[in-house]
Amino acid sequence: MSSTTAWLITIAVLALIVGGISGVALFPQEVTKTVNAPTPDPVVQYVNQTVTEEVSVPINVEDTYLTPALSEIFDEFDRDDDFLTCDGDNYDRDEVSISRINDWSYTWLDDDKYEVTAQVKYKFEDNSDNRACKEVRDVIAFYEDGEEPDYDWNLA
Repeated sequence: MSSTTAWLITIAVLALIVGGISGVALFPQEVTKTVNAPTPDPVVQYVNQTVTEEVSVPINVEDTYLTPALSEIFDEFDRDDDFLTCDGDNYDRDEVSISRINDWSYTWLDDDKYEVTAQVKYKFEDNSDNRACKEVRDVIAFYEDGEEPDYDWNLA
């Protein structure tokens, strides 16, 4: 082999080495590896929270105040001779009924006290001898939280 050929081979080998080193230096190879990391289980956390909301609920005031008061007044005075008397005649509880309610109201006296007042026309009717009597009476029921109600009545 001639010295020129050896020289050319040496230059070619050196050029390949210098080209490879400069190619790696100028154009580095990026290796991407995808790794799936484990994900933690979702954490469920319960929160106990009270939500306060004011809601207007329509009520039937007659059913709420008047009807129970009149029923309780009947129960209170069902053995009261004065209450079961009309024009001097005595009647039994089942012979007394409400003929008409002329006027009624409920009044809050305090946060926990109220009263129901009514002007009621009672009908007294004895079926055995066909006598009938009607009287208008003012009745009142006084309520206080935690207490038994008080009742009263008088002739209007």
